Amino acid sequence: LDAGILPQSFTAHPSTVDELPDMLAKTCVWDGKLLTSSGAGTAMEFGLELIEALTTRETRLGISESICINL
Repeated sequence: LDAGILPQSFTAHPSTVDELPDMLAKTCVWDGKLLTSSGAGTAMEFGLELIEALTTRETRLGISESICINL
């Protein structure tokens, strides 16, 4: 169960919905400086979100285009 350390907005693996009923049904969720994702299948989107946070949207879009991903 949630130990009270989760941010207000978060996502998690769908298998945890019974333990974390407040999770959002999204692949990645930002809450302040914390980014959560819903599982290993979202690694590419998670990585691109981090790239944008650390650099710029343009850098994210350039990398996304170079690896043929439209996220």
